[in-house]
Amino acid sequence: MMPFGFSAPLAAWLAFLAIPLVAFYFLKLKRPRTEVPSLVLWQQVMNDSRVNSPFQRFRRNLLLWLQLLLLLLLVLAAMQPYLRARSRERLHLPILIDCSASMGARERPGGPTRLDEARQRATERIEGMVRGQRICLIAFGRTARRLTDFSDNKRELIEALATLTVQDVESHLDDALTMAQALGRATPIEEVLLLSDGNIPSSSSIELPFTLTFERMEPAGANAGITSLRAVRDGSSQWRVFVGVDASATYRGPATLEASVAGEAIVRDVVAPTADNPERVIFVVSGDTASRVDVRLSVDGVDTLAADNSATLDLPALRPANVYVSESLVACRRVIGSMPDVQLWPGPHGAQRTDDQYDAIVSDASSGAALMAPVRLGIGAIPAALTGCVARVTTPDRVVDWRRGDPLLQHVELGDVVIAAGTHFSVAGGVAACEEQGYKVIVHGEQGPLLVLHQEPDSRQYALLVDMDQTTLPYRIALPVMLANLVTLSLEGEGLVRAEAARTGVLSGLRAAPGARCVVRHPDGGRSELVADSAGWLPGLVAQHSGVYRIEGASPDMIGVSLLSADETSLAAVERIDFAEVAVTAASELVRGTRPLWSFLALAALILFLIEWWVFHRVQTRAQGGAGRGE
Repeated sequence: MMPFGFSAPLAAWLAFLAIPLVAFYFLKLKRPRTEVPSLVLWQQVMNDSRVNSPFQRFRRNLLLWLQLLLLLLLVLAAMQPYLRARSRERLHLPILIDCSASMGARERPGGPTRLDEARQRATERIEGMVRGQRICLIAFGRTARRLTDFSDNKRELIEALATLTVQDVESHLDDALTMAQALGRATPIEEVLLLSDGNIPSSSSIELPFTLTFERMEPAGANAGITSLRAVRDGSSQWRVFVGVDASATYRGPATLEASVAGEAIVRDVVAPTADNPERVIFVVSGDTASRVDVRLSVDGVDTLAADNSATLDLPALRPANVYVSESLVACRRVIGSMPDVQLWPGPHGAQRTDDQYDAIVSDASSGAALMAPVRLGIGAIPAALTGCVARVTTPDRVVDWRRGDPLLQHVELGDVVIAAGTHFSVAGGVAACEEQGYKVIVHGEQGPLLVLHQEPDSRQYALLVDMDQTTLPYRIALPVMLANLVTLSLEGEGLVRAEAARTGVLSGLRAAPGARCVVRHPDGGRSELVADSAGWLPGLVAQHSGVYRIEGASPDMIGVSLLSADETSLAAVERIDFAEVAVTAASELVRGTRPLWSFLALAALILFLIEWWVFHRVQTRAQGGAGRGE
């Protein structure tokens, strides 16, 4: 195959403009008038001149040759010639462009971002498109989105590139590759171009049905940032806050970490993180009232990524857990009543909460059934939904297995518990029958289930199917541990045990009135709407930028979102990506596509035009000088 080609070969018809150009030179011939005494001696000369004059004029006219050459250059430029960088160009080329947080880093202060460089490389590919070639643009961060369909419209593609912005999220390449695979089902795709700084996962389980060309941007400069922000309950009235600060491999120099609550600085500390030794800062915040902790990192010197220099953590006011325990469950009331930060109900003389709102309920078969709480433990009763598949027996039983990973059973040992009367499955395939009713068996006896769980998005309902008085559980350490887990689980549901700063991505857990339409105002000035379902839950809020999101009519109505990604802060770049059957190595140098030559030809035509203009004026000057001497 020829190493060059033409994108618009039909423009070669413009070469026929040479015909009127040459004809113009012959038609504009001007003969001087001269009086001679006789034409006898001139006759032969005139005959020879009639034969040779056109060709002599054609051969001796430098301006004509220059203008013909100028026309040739313009015709070639109009045909849009190009040089091929490879033996065959891909007719359909998807370009995957990384828009994650690290692509906002710069090589030097004030310089272009990695995304600017990727946009420039994509533009070069678009400008170098050959006839019949089409490009599809796909941007990806945490998720992928298609910017354009396969198109040969250079203006459309370049305008789509201009809309790209950095998203303060981690990079997930698999979504973009999956989208490219989906495009390949309708369009033959042989190659996909990946433009990234290399701050992407080093492995993927995807099987590539095409060739992946990985072009890595130049490394960015040094960087340090906040990578974690969380708090744990420390007693009944304060939070202990932990801040993590990481740095890239090239970062050198100290930084200042400041933390404030309601605009008042509470911590100011100098940190010196390195890639091998991250810094950790710990401080205490009062839990008497709800508060917002703002943490900022001021870097001394070069810091190429600004998105990781601030973080926000919302802390609720601390309070005791309100736990209802049936008065007949004496052992449970004794254990829970001795726990710190717990308010036991019913109180003295059977006092109840006026709002009937409890964090956890431990009830028997005769009381507490009408009360509601996010976490419940029923003792001694089989749920109505399971009466068709589980029944009581009078024979002894023992625990043979339990889900140790369930929050209620963590660190709980049940192997030594004796059960005087257990249960059995009254239908075949009992475990499956329980699951069909929405219950998971988390403690198994020899004959049937002993403890089951019914879980909803906003509640966990446990049921101990045997009477506690007919077991040795009240005399084992398993009971206080299990009840402590129950209280911790209820407090965690209210965010009163530990809190973690919200990360960019998709935010969940927002509530509003059923069917309510809530307006979300983004930190970058954008605006979106969320509609609550029939239960009052809002769909996930897509948060692609760090800052505060304000949600009108929702709870909470304001959420501080931060990047908090050690991978993005480190700016580490992978050398290769390992896929299911092949490894793709980053290109050591820029992989060029076709190189258009029309701009060079147009420049040469301009230079030649200036030369022709100079020659024309020089000839005119000589002609005027000769005419003056003749006079």
